[in-house]
Amino acid sequence: MFLKKIYVFILTGLFFIIFLTSKALAAEDLEVDKLKQELKILKQQVIILQQKINELENKRIKKITEKTMNQDEKITKLEKKVNKLDKVGDTLKQLQEKTRVKLSGEIRFRFDSTIADTPANFVYPGQPKRGKHPVDWCSWPMRFRFQFESKVIPDHLDLYGRLTINKRFGKIMYFGVGSNPHDWYNAYAAHQGGDTTPRLENLYVIAKPPYFSKKLPIKLWFGRLPGYEGPPTRARNTIFPRLFVDSEIEGGLINLELPEFPFEKKLTKIQHKFLGEPTEPTKTEKERNLRKIARSKYFKKLKAQNELYIGYLKYADVGLTGPGGHFDDLLGINKGPDSNCFISQLQLKLTKDTQIFFNYTYMHSYYMPRYSFYITQGHNFRWDEAYVDELGNQLVIPYIKPKPYHLGGIWLDTQIWRFQVYGAYYWSHFAIAPHKHRWTFSEEGWAALQEQGINPEDYGYEKVGERTYEKKFKGDNYPGHAWFIGFNTGNLIHDKIVLWVDMTRGSKYWINPFNCKGYRRKGTVHYLSNNYFYNPNFSNDTIVAGYFPFSARVLDVCLTYYFHPRTYLLLGTMYFNFDAPRKRAEDFILGCSGRKSYWYPHIEWKIFF
Repeated sequence: MFLKKIYVFILTGLFFIIFLTSKALAAEDLEVDKLKQELKILKQQVIILQQKINELENKRIKKITEKTMNQDEKITKLEKKVNKLDKVGDTLKQLQEKTRVKLSGEIRFRFDSTIADTPANFVYPGQPKRGKHPVDWCSWPMRFRFQFESKVIPDHLDLYGRLTINKRFGKIMYFGVGSNPHDWYNAYAAHQGGDTTPRLENLYVIAKPPYFSKKLPIKLWFGRLPGYEGPPTRARNTIFPRLFVDSEIEGGLINLELPEFPFEKKLTKIQHKFLGEPTEPTKTEKERNLRKIARSKYFKKLKAQNELYIGYLKYADVGLTGPGGHFDDLLGINKGPDSNCFISQLQLKLTKDTQIFFNYTYMHSYYMPRYSFYITQGHNFRWDEAYVDELGNQLVIPYIKPKPYHLGGIWLDTQIWRFQVYGAYYWSHFAIAPHKHRWTFSEEGWAALQEQGINPEDYGYEKVGERTYEKKFKGDNYPGHAWFIGFNTGNLIHDKIVLWVDMTRGSKYWINPFNCKGYRRKGTVHYLSNNYFYNPNFSNDTIVAGYFPFSARVLDVCLTYYFHPRTYLLLGTMYFNFDAPRKRAEDFILGCSGRKSYWYPHIEWKIFF
């Protein structure tokens, strides 16, 4: 009975579990049906959304296709135009090859002032008696240059030339009139002046011999060479640094390109690590093709190579009309030796932006300049040995045997961060041979001397005849030197604005006949005084003869704004401070500056065309 009850209980439990399970399954089936219905609705929405996406994509593809077709049409039109331009370019190239001449030019307007100062007794004891302070507040010099070049034989022979006219507003200076004895040699005349005579500033050829240029990278230069505005200015095709040569030079050069140093890249990395690396070309610099910008000189330096120059220059062709004879045979016309020069330069790239120059020149016969002793016949200059003043007094400085002249030095140009920094040291040496000069006084001139209480014997002269006196110079050597240092700011201020600061110091015997170019000359004085060795107040005339060393300190500062690729403005000033002359008796034969100091504030406007 008990077992029966248990059996019934178990069956009842089973039926109850089955009932509950069937109820749960029924509820689950209803939930599944509901989910299926929602999924169906979602599928329909997805299909509708996909259709809309397809429509939008089709529209976009249609627009892109239409745009592409339009661009293809434009490209086709442009290709046609390019083809036409290519044909025009080919025609122009053919025309250029036939003419082979490229013309360009520049004009520079300058407004400057000259503020000078000369204290009493600066030039000579008692000269001047009182201090002088001449001022020219307003001066308007103008310079016009017309340049031409020709690829005579492409890749083998190029011709370059430049005509220059200097004009100072309100002033006329005829050919042959000037104030610098060094100007007469090598046609330096008209550098400072105001004449309107065109001057062939340079005319030269650069030849690459077909045979040698294949075997060795050799160039031959010949003619009136571009010897001015060299480093740091780096005008086109210039060769020598400015302190070494800054004038026209005539002759021939052999130029040999040397291989790059294997250590250049390593040294460049070291330099940039410790001194800073210049920035890459900016957008403005690229747009201007690295020209007429603040760093244009820097980019020119980057293109420089290792090179060697060896050449021959003709400084003075004395010829049959030159000085000759001896003191006892005055006014002789025997041929004197020409002033021939041998010049050399080794320029090396130590790093990407560090360049060093080694220079040396030797002139076998350096004639003593004598401005007051030149006479002009037509446009030819003739050297005389006698000078007669307004009172009829005659000074004779006979033919003086020329002595050798030496000039050598080193120039370094490098980068410190964005600054271009450069410096130089050069050494010069000239000598004056033993000689005598003679004064023969007229009756009127002798009476004037007696009235002033002047006796020639008190000045070391020996009486050799009636109113005739001689003075002897025993001869001496004069070694000199000059140093130069400067920098510019590159594009530190702006891509179009650069500040230059240069300083120069010439010793008491520093003289450089190859640096006599007007405004920025640093080879001789600007304003020549009377030479009191040859004329110790015997004549009221200013007699200019002898060597005039550039013993001075110079500060040159300018700010340039390249506001357009075809023109720029420059604001600057130069200060020259000349030393007092004569430290010893032998120095009295040397001339000196007629003024102690100069200020040259100036504004320049240069236009390129």
